[in-house]
Parts: sequence; structure tokens; C-alpha cells
Amino acid sequence: MLASIWPELFSRVVALGGYWPTVHGWQAPVRPMDGVQVMLIHDPAEERISKPLLEETARALTARGAIVESRWIAGASSLEVAELAVPVRQALACPAMALPAAIPINPLH
Repeated sequence: MLASIWPELFSRVVALGGYWPTVHGWQAPVRPMDGVQVMLIHDPAEERISKPLLEETARALTARGAIVESRWIAGASSLEVAELAVPVRQALACPAMALPAAIPINPLH
């Protein structure tokens, strides 16, 4: 997940179908994600995302200090499911997940 590479750019992440990738010959740098809020939303009908893969993703993010919540929502992979609005709206409204006043956007400097 991109947020683990530049965690200083994020205070929260909502990942639809996101998971910890395995890239042959590459290891993600271990950067502290101190308190970055991550909501992983997956569709149980999506075959490429298994429960063990989602659990490993949550473990990897938690080990870096992220606060992770995982949800399985039927139809989430379509991006048109009205049920996605409720958990995402709740997560974004949560004071603990409030964005800082300014977010740096240039990771190269």
C-alpha cells in the first residue's frame, strides 16, 4: 500500500480492495505509520483477495503502527454499492481520523 511508503503524507486511508503486495525482488521500506488510520474494504465475492491475504495486510500495517479496520461488504468491488457510503462516511467523520490542517504533498523534498 502506497501509504506505507510515504506515511507522513496520510492521516487516514480508505482502501477498496487494497492489500499488501508481494513484489518479486522488492521489499517495502519499513517506515513508521504512527497512528495512520486504515480502513480496508473488501468484497467477499472478489476471489483475488482471500481472508489470509487481508489478515496479512492488516498485520503488516499494524506492525508499522497503523490503526487498521477491515470490513467485508458485498458488492464493494463495483464502486457503485450504496452500502459503501455508510462505513466510509463514518470513518471520515470520526474525530480520531480527522485530517490535519495541512498535508505535505511533495514526498521528493
